[in-house]
Amino acid sequence: MKRNLIVSVAQQETKSKMRENLSQFFLSFRNSMNVKVLILLVLPLISFAQNVKIENADVFFKSAQLSNVSRSNEINQIKSLIKDLHTSVYLEKGRVNTYGESPKCLFTDVESISLLKDLRTDLSSIEIVTINIKSQKDLTAIIDLDTFLSYPSIKVIHLNVHFDCTADMLYPMIKYVKSNYTILYSVEKPS
Repeated sequence: MKRNLIVSVAQQETKSKMRENLSQFFLSFRNSMNVKVLILLVLPLISFAQNVKIENADVFFKSAQLSNVSRSNEINQIKSLIKDLHTSVYLEKGRVNTYGESPKCLFTDVESISLLKDLRTDLSSIEIVTINIKSQKDLTAIIDLDTFLSYPSIKVIHLNVHFDCTADMLYPMIKYVKSNYTILYSVEKPS
């Protein structure tokens, strides 16, 4: 009888250890699944952020001209679109003003970007969009670059910032999926 009791106790201890091991296995499996789900949720955001390249306009012009002579016409054209006067559309605070026919430049503010889809002005010739970011509270807005996909002539998105700012501060604003825009920023503090 003692032997049966010893075997019975040993079997119970074995079953108890098996339950404990099984419990630990399921716990680690669940934690592993949580990690996998977290990775699946975060991975698109990481790759999303890595696809965006926002460059300071002045640095872009200097480095591009030094490194690639064959692109100098393209670089000079972008510089001209940012610095010189061209036919333009201004969409700010919900109001639209057009200067000249076949505008090449679109100037807007963060709040008005969403109004572009309802705009009844021909933007098919727009090559650059300048988005004015007037205050640090504008940094909380999301700029969905897919908004501009229906305008095939757009090559450059220019963020014109009115306070001290870096590219790292601008990255969270940009929702960038498949577009191939050159994204530049300039800091131009009003005097």
